[in-house]
Formats: sequence, C-alpha cells, structure tokens
Amino acid sequence: MEIKKTIKKVVALGTGSVMLGATLMGAMAADLGQYPSMFVTADGKLDGVFVVGANARAADTVGATDIATHMTWMKPGGSTTTTVTGDAWKAATSSKILEVSEKLSSGTNAKTLYDINTYLGSGELNALADGTFQNKKSSYDYHQYLYLSNGTDVSAKSGYVQYTKSTVNDAVGDFLFFKNSGTIANYNVQFTSGAQSAITDSAGAAATTGVYLWDDQGKKISLLGKTYDIVQARRPASNGGGVKLVLMGGAIPATTLVEGQKESYKINGKDYTVKLSFVGTTTAKFTVNGETTDSLTSGQTYKLSDGTTIGVKEVLAQDFQEGLRQVEFYLGAQKVELQDTSVTDGTSSKSLYVDDKQIPEAYVMITGTDDNSTSTINNIYINLTAYDDYYIPAGSKLSSVMHNSAALLSSWDVEYRGIKDLARENIKVATSGSDTYRLTFADGDGKSATVPLTYTSGGKNQKWGDSNYLFHFAENNDTTIGNLSIARNDYFIVTDTTQTAGRRKTYALRYQGASKSTDTNPTIRFTNVATGDLIEVPYQLASAAEAGSNQWKVGTLKIGGASYNVYNMSVVSANNYAVMVDMDNTGALGSTPTTLSPIAINTNYGAKIDLGVVGYAGQSAYARLNATTVNATSSNSEVVTVNITTPNANDYQTLVPGPLTFDLTAASGQVAMVKDGAMLHSFSSPTGNSNTANGYTSRGAYVTFDTPTSNPAQLTVTYPKDQVEALVYFTTPSASVSSAATGTETAVAMPIPVTVFDTEVTDNTAQNMIVVGGPCANKVASAIMGNPTDCTEGFAPGKALFKLKQFGDKWALLVAGYDPLDTTKAAQILAQWKMYQNELKGHSELEVLTSNTGSVVFQTPGTAAAAKNTTA
Repeated sequence: MEIKKTIKKVVALGTGSVMLGATLMGAMAADLGQYPSMFVTADGKLDGVFVVGANARAADTVGATDIATHMTWMKPGGSTTTTVTGDAWKAATSSKILEVSEKLSSGTNAKTLYDINTYLGSGELNALADGTFQNKKSSYDYHQYLYLSNGTDVSAKSGYVQYTKSTVNDAVGDFLFFKNSGTIANYNVQFTSGAQSAITDSAGAAATTGVYLWDDQGKKISLLGKTYDIVQARRPASNGGGVKLVLMGGAIPATTLVEGQKESYKINGKDYTVKLSFVGTTTAKFTVNGETTDSLTSGQTYKLSDGTTIGVKEVLAQDFQEGLRQVEFYLGAQKVELQDTSVTDGTSSKSLYVDDKQIPEAYVMITGTDDNSTSTINNIYINLTAYDDYYIPAGSKLSSVMHNSAALLSSWDVEYRGIKDLARENIKVATSGSDTYRLTFADGDGKSATVPLTYTSGGKNQKWGDSNYLFHFAENNDTTIGNLSIARNDYFIVTDTTQTAGRRKTYALRYQGASKSTDTNPTIRFTNVATGDLIEVPYQLASAAEAGSNQWKVGTLKIGGASYNVYNMSVVSANNYAVMVDMDNTGALGSTPTTLSPIAINTNYGAKIDLGVVGYAGQSAYARLNATTVNATSSNSEVVTVNITTPNANDYQTLVPGPLTFDLTAASGQVAMVKDGAMLHSFSSPTGNSNTANGYTSRGAYVTFDTPTSNPAQLTVTYPKDQVEALVYFTTPSASVSSAATGTETAVAMPIPVTVFDTEVTDNTAQNMIVVGGPCANKVASAIMGNPTDCTEGFAPGKALFKLKQFGDKWALLVAGYDPLDTTKAAQILAQWKMYQNELKGHSELEVLTSNTGSVVFQTPGTAAAAKNTTA
C-alpha cells in the first residue's frame, strides 16, 4: 500500500557499529555476533584491556593494535530515523512541521495538528479514499475526511505536543495532549449529491409514516478502509426526520451456513470451528469452539469468551417442512450504529454505538432532508471528543489512553513517536565551589568553552569573573564608565557581529600577556579557552611616538574568520600592559555608552546568551557590567541576569521560542540562582523530586534547572542543532511505525594502559579482556582453553580461533592462531568485524581458515567450513 509523507530509511540495530555502548551482558549468551558491545561502555570507552603474553612475539601486540584501532561505536546525538510501512500520514507538510508547544505560566504557546493540516483526505490516507454507494435507486459518489480540532483560544486548543506533568498519573515527560471535552477529529462522509431512499412500510410499500429505508438496507458501503453491509436502515420514528443505519462487517467476510453445518475459520492465527446449531423463524444460535451463543436476530451480535464477536447479517428460514434454513453471518464482527433523530437541525442527538455499546466520546450527526416520501443523506459525521485529558506518551497511541477506543472503529489511530532526536550542544551555568558561577557554551567551532561568570567575596556583592580575574563582555573607550581594561589572565569574549544573529561566531579567550614594545619581535598573547591553543598576535604599533599613549591599535587578533583590533590600555614599554579588544568586530571601540549594549554570546547552534544587570541601562549598566564589583547595598542585592533566546527567525517556524531568563544573586558569601519572575515558561518536576525542574522551548531546547537543598542552583540547557520536530502519525491497521535513534560512528576511546601482559592479570573475573595469542605464549589464553596439558591442543597450521568465554560477569575473547602469522591474520579479520557479523552471529566459538587467500572461511570447530567471498 502507498505510504504518504514518511521517512523510508531503515535502521537495522545490531549491524554496523555498536549502538549506544554496552549491552546488559549479564543476561546475554556468549555470541560473537554481539562483538564489540560487551567491551564498550555507554559513553564509548573500552571496558576492559587487551592481554598479550609477556614473552610472546611482536605479532600478538601488532594484532591487538589492529583490533583496537578499528573498534567503533555509534555515538548518540544524531537523528531519529522513523520507519513507516502501510497506510499512514505523518503530521507534517513540505513546509510545516509539528513544533513542540511551550508550557507557560499561564496558557500554552501551542502549535496543534490543525495548524499542520485542517483536515485529512485521500491525499493523506488511503483509508479516506473516495467511494461510491450503490443502492436500489442510484449510485452516489462520496468523499471522506478527518477534520482536526481547532480551538478558538489558548484554553481550548487541543492536539499538540508539550513537556508537562500528566494530571492522570503524575508522569512527567513529553506528551501528545488532547484536552478534556475538546474535539480530536471529526470524521465526515460527504455525498456529492444526496443519497436517497424511499420511505416505506415493512412490506416495502410507500408510506409517509413508514420507518423503513429498504433502498439502503442490504447494501454495502466502504468507510475508513472497511466494507460494511447495511443490515438495517430505518427512520427512528414514524413522524420522520431521522435516520438510523446499522452496519456490520467482520474479519471473516459475510459467509453462510445451513442449519447443522460446521466449518473452520482462522482469525489472526487462531482457529475457530463454527456450527450453526439452530435456526428459527427469525433467530439463530451458533456453537463456536464449544461455546454456544444466545439466540440472535438479524443485526445482533454476541461476544465470545475470548473477545471475538459473531454477528448475524440475515436469517433465512423457509417455513415449511424440509424448507431451507440458513444464516449469513460474520466472524470477528464489528457492528456500528449511526443514528440521528433529526437530519435537518445541524446538531447531534445520539452517541455512536459499537457492538451494542454506547461510545460517549463519539457523537453522530447525519444531515440531509426528509419529506415523508424520500429520505436523503448529505453527510454523516462522527465527532470524536476527548472524554478526559488524554496524555499520550512517546511510543504510544491515542487508542491506548481512551476510555472507549472503539470510537476509532478499529480503522484509524494517532501515534506519538516522541521528539525527533538531533545533535545538541550544552549551555551550562554551574557552580565552582559555592562562591562562583561558571558559564559553559559551544563556541564558533563547536568546542566547549567555560568562563567564570560571577563571584562573591562575601555579603551580597558580586563581580564578573572569579576570585582573581575578571570576565569581560563589554567594550568602550570611555574610561569613566568602569574597569573595561583587560588585564593579564582576564577572560573575555569576541563575537563577530558583522554576521547575522544566530549565525555569529563567539569565542572565549584569555589574555596571557604581552612583550614590551622594545623587545625583538614583540607579541601579544591569548589562549583559546575551549582548546587551550596559544594565539600570538604580532605587535603592530604604527609609530614609536605613540608607545606611551593609551588606546592605540597594537595588533589584530584573528579567529574564526574574523579580525578583532587590539588596543593598549597602559604603556606598551612595560611587559604585560593592559589591553582592550574590539570584541564585536566593528573596527573600533565604542564611544557612546548610552547607546551601546553588552556583547552577546552566540553559540555554535544559534542560541544567544545575553548577560546583564537588572534595573540598570545605558552608562549605569556599563559601570556595573565590567566593574570590579557589581555593587550591592546592605539592603539591596544586585541581580545579574542570564537570558537565552533564539535570535534568528529562520531557526523556528510559527512558534517564537520564549526566552529563558535566570537571575543570579549573592548572600552571605554564597551565589544563588532563581528563575526570573518575568520568564513565561512553566517547568515540570518529576514526582518525588521537587529539586529538579525541566521544560522545552519551541525550538527544542531542553532545560534542566536543579535546586539542591544545600547548594546553589545549576542550569543546563541542551540546545539542538536544528528545529526539533514532534513525530505524530495518523495510522490505519495496515500501518507500522517504528523509530530508532541513530548517531555518529566514532572510534572507541582507549584507556591508558590499553594493553597489559598476561603476567599482570591476577584475576580473570576482574575485568573484560581481549586476549591475543595462544596458550603456549599467554597464560590467560590457556585459562580460556581450559588449561590443556598440550598448549597446541585445538590448533592446527593455517587456522585461527575466536572463542568468547564468560568469567563471572566479565567476558574474555580469545583471538589466537597456531603460529604468529595465523594470529595476525585472525586479528585483521576481527578488525573488520562489521563485514562478518552475520557469520559471527550465534556462535561462541569459530575457526577461521587463515591459509585461504581468496575468501574468509569460517567453520564451527569439528564441522565443515562456510565461506564468505570477501577478501580479508
């Protein structure tokens, strides 16, 4: 069947590189096909050592090196790959995705399913294909639609993804949310011209007070991909105005048995033996797998003990001796009752009934006309309404949280597959001790840079930086507004403001000092905080006469493709003179404090971090921003703000991400941080852990705000590389949706030491081991082989052995040959393990024929060989 708007890439976990580190080895059988997962931690480090014989030849060490060099894992942080088969529609278009809605202190900044598509039709789901209804009067074409919910205000919005706490079970996470009493979807069968039926009595004669619509009864109609028989078509009252349709379909299409006949059927792999036990004038009884039903008339159903339904379409009994008595019935039946007492009032009067059970979540409305001669149906609506607040967690379906999932007619569903995983960077405001906050961000090269942010020496005072050095993020040539000079070992940032906001490169730097101007080839030295690399800037003063003056350009700092002028702030004839840097790359230092702003940090993925002081602007703010101390009175503490935004409108769609604002203060010599009172976001805390609060922005930034009882609060924001997408699918029974996180193939990190001698191993159960070399040269190899008297036992020229053995809860993998060349060959084959996973799978021990040069040949010891036609 056609798959609409889906991602086709399939990820097969267990092939390629090891995924997300180690498997739970305690529960795993010895299987070489799982290599190297048992030797890799969840963060991509080797969990174990390589063991070679202390007196072995160099070939064993070379073999260990080959294996270690080619061991890789899949580092998480890539994307989520979703595989869809069958008839399904992803809630997205070529120009729209479903953004994560923000939970606010009041209301929700929401993007709903309705904002993606107002309705679904045949272009989205094959189950909504156009159809033709043929009755005794004529043929009538119709269209099918699912209209989605459109709340008129924030409080009424429904059908969006949000990170919150469920009011149903207190679970915290991201959910697809449908609001109590809000419309989920409105299914509509729309006839292009009204489907007509004559109004008759029970005999089929025209009657103005008749309650029979014989033209429709017994006819077929296809709804939501299922074909139903109309087993009953009526006007509910003789005074007219209404329509009642009873539909029936089944896993086993309508089939016929005569009285006493027995047949076998299969539904979902289960066998059913059905016998028509009794047929009366209008009733029938069945025996199904030994269970006898009630007496059933046309249109009635009976639910068996295993939940399967049997339903009667028609009872045919010839009322004379030897007359034919037979019943047309459904097995695995579904009975659907659609009724509206007035087709002209535009309102619903009846709930949907499925298998004779009322479905309060679904309301039926039928529109048309009734002139007591002809009943005309223009539209059939089934309005699905949330009967409670529905929180659908990632990996779950709408049907799993509903009180009566039968409202979906077992024909469609809504699946939430979570928030698409993307590469992320970290922004952190964390403590260093209790008196200093440090800021961590990803610089213009994507490297993690950490700078001291604020420090308190006691009381309520704070200063930018730490106890010894300042942190600078403002520039100006007006020396009256504060201490803007960058002294040796001070920290500062540069941001290329000539670039577009959100695309600017910011770097954290540290001034390491300068040679005095009279030195030979004098330089000004900086270090890149993220990498530790030294950047030497040649001294470039234009005139010797200027050497004693301040604020002359003395060099050009180049980083990230931009050039930043460096100016002296004290005499250059002395070593390590103070400097200032054109930190925003405008070509000059600012000169008008009241019109300038501090220089913001732009992270690699496009976040903007603004730093400031609450309540101060212009010159007063500058005096505090880079003064030695953020001044505080005895009764009033200065409040430092950290404000994180998404400045580039191309980085999000319709939902503008709300700012994340946090306030830093000091008291009694200890720093503190709180959520700013003006921040709109409302965070959720896991049940039983009120010291942690989490939330999402519509960009997809995930916030963790920790407030330990006895320590200062800390902030972590994981900021995505791209706009994140909430993955929602409308599915039909034929559809299958699965998701898997991908990552980046990365070399396994090797510890020091990575290789040890066998003589250093005193306990085989203490660590995982990859043992290279045979029992004759390696005592650990001998233990794996059972300490044979003959150390060559089990080996032969031209063969090598892979053997995986468990010691306690640790694993040892032996890679050994009859001689050093055989061992080297085996190590080279294991180094290419991704090519041979199918051959390794399911075996704890395999021989490889190293003498074969045309292909790699594996065999279970003592059995015939199986070749892989790939040269190793």
